[in-house]
Amino acid sequence: MLAVDGESGSRVCAGECCYVVADIYGIESDSFAFNELQKRTVMGLAGERVRNGESCRLVAREHGISPLFMAMCALENIAVKTVAGARVWQGELCYVVARDHGISHCHDAMHDLEMVAV
Repeated sequence: MLAVDGESGSRVCAGECCYVVADIYGIESDSFAFNELQKRTVMGLAGERVRNGESCRLVAREHGISPLFMAMCALENIAVKTVAGARVWQGELCYVVARDHGISHCHDAMHDLEMVAV
């Protein structure tokens, strides 16, 4: 785990693209270390951007977060727990909010968003 505990983890937290940083440090994009690198970016600038209302899909694309990794689920969960959930709580339609915030209809976050409406 040392590959992501040092400078590479700090760089993605600060907003650099995971794929670029992984390439610099020799981290394979299909490795456990890369998954951990993506989680680090969610804890940093990427997560902050989603908390501020930006689309999960847009943020994931710009930060190099694959929709197939756990980090994407984490981004979507941040949206549900903050701005997207608040919009549904105020009566907006789940599918409209999910579209606006880049939440996949296939992920658990969509179910969680629907539960806010109940």
